[in-house]
Amino acid sequence: MNQSTLLALGLIAAVAALALWLRRQGVSTPDRMPAPPTPDFHDAEDEYEPGIDAGDGAAITVDGFVFIADEHGVNLVPTPDPLAPAPGPVVPVEYLRHGDFTGARVVRGDPSVDPWRLELLGREGEYVRYGFEVEEAARVALDLLEKRSVMRFVPDEEGRPLVPSSEQFEEARRRHDETERLLALGEEGDASQPLH
Repeated sequence: MNQSTLLALGLIAAVAALALWLRRQGVSTPDRMPAPPTPDFHDAEDEYEPGIDAGDGAAITVDGFVFIADEHGVNLVPTPDPLAPAPGPVVPVEYLRHGDFTGARVVRGDPSVDPWRLELLGREGEYVRYGFEVEEAARVALDLLEKRSVMRFVPDEEGRPLVPSSEQFEEARRRHDETERLLALGEEGDASQPLH
């Protein structure tokens, strides 16, 4: 293994440890999320940790957000500030829930921005992407989405999942990029308009 792979694996291990610590501390979920079911304790010594699986990893994006499994989906939380005097409550910036995506793939990205990408297609075919430094992190994020049923694959006649084609991903990305370009032009146009 080369040095960057070892560094990436070390980073993934550190994020996994952070994820387990955050789960034990209790990640607060957005207000619109349903409350998890109340546990039925049979023994006062038992700990209730919904949805925690030792095989669940955590993945950190190039933007500093961590994919962390939750009972009903996947939380995206900001990485904690190492310079903060005391850790505050962890509030997810995004919550990915059951059936949010119908297609996914891990591909190479722009080496200077996001060397690896997790590309997703939403319920209506919309394009979503998350960038990662290493391929392993992108695959851990995809695995979390699949384990938590955030991925909803449409089956064919024989019950096998229909996998979106490369052309479908490229068309979705083209529409996404064109929308962003038009929005940017609109903002620049608004800023250049004279005030009355």
